[in-house]
Amino acid sequence: QEEVNESKHYIRMVSYVDGIPMGDAKQPKDFKVLYFNMGSFLGLLGQGLKGFTHDNSNHRLLWDVKETESLFEIIEFIKDKKKKDLVKKSLEYFVEHIKEPLKKLRSQVIHNDMNPDNVLVTRDSLDSVSGMIDFGDMVFAPLVNDLAVAAAYQTVTQQDLLTGTCYLLEGYQKEYPLTKNEIALLPGLVVNRIAMGLIIAEWRATTHPENKEYILGSIEKTWDVLRQAHQEQPKEMANQLIRFLSESENKF
Repeated sequence: QEEVNESKHYIRMVSYVDGIPMGDAKQPKDFKVLYFNMGSFLGLLGQGLKGFTHDNSNHRLLWDVKETESLFEIIEFIKDKKKKDLVKKSLEYFVEHIKEPLKKLRSQVIHNDMNPDNVLVTRDSLDSVSGMIDFGDMVFAPLVNDLAVAAAYQTVTQQDLLTGTCYLLEGYQKEYPLTKNEIALLPGLVVNRIAMGLIIAEWRATTHPENKEYILGSIEKTWDVLRQAHQEQPKEMANQLIRFLSESENKF
């Protein structure tokens, strides 16, 4: 706290972490190595946060998976009926198949926002993670959803439902293994996060029309991924993840 001209100003000092935001960096030669390293880093972070408590860790956050049902209230902001029906189907799947099993899984404080702008890669090796930033979405929530958030972003980036998730999960398992019950819900949680992002973006674009172009950006690609996701069976996707882990011989 500093006092300048009889006014109080609060200053926050943080340590510097060297690196380039993944979203600004060139594409690595092998994204699979990058995703494995991202998963490992997130696992280490989760391990470090295990047992951490804070008075505000249960604060209400729209991006919290536990708030999924509240998004039914704002899907009316989506004017396109087919798109509205698509996200409604996603929310209904969450309520019917994920909500109750999720309550039985491990919960702790999680980062909750591993997107390309929050991941720092090293300058000399673009597939090596040097750190993560932006802890503003931290919340007490099911542990598996931390990986689901990361996988959702990479699913949209790669336009691929499983490949990125496989390598993220493999890296995560190395540091902070998920259980079979957690992995069973992972594909559904990835799709749920994608749907959440679309609903919130469309709502914000409607309530802040002056920023509509910025908010929506290249959102049509995300809608394409959600359409593709609804053609798959989450249970079979989970089985594929488990098979991938059992057959994996990567030594990154």
